[in-house]
Amino acid sequence: MSTEQPGTGSASAKAAKQEASSSAREPIVVDMGKKSRKQVRKLRKGRPGRLLDRVEDTIEHLRENGAIGEDVQPIVIVVKERVRNRGKRLSKMWGLG
Repeated sequence: MSTEQPGTGSASAKAAKQEASSSAREPIVVDMGKKSRKQVRKLRKGRPGRLLDRVEDTIEHLRENGAIGEDVQPIVIVVKERVRNRGKRLSKMWGLG
């Protein structure tokens, strides 16, 4: 029993074609590191700021180097919010920590 339909070509040719098309559309993941809560909030809302400028520069750099093709390709920007240590200072001051 064959899973191939008549007139559609071999299964290996289909797999090679699908693999070639999927590799061109793989998402690009850019890690921007840890940033302050304020910078992350501005980026999320699309407001101008240092982090938004840095993301735009990175995308422009990827286009210049040819990492991003002419067709639409997903780009994932990863930014971690820096942890604030507010409560620890007060507890140490009162001899609790």
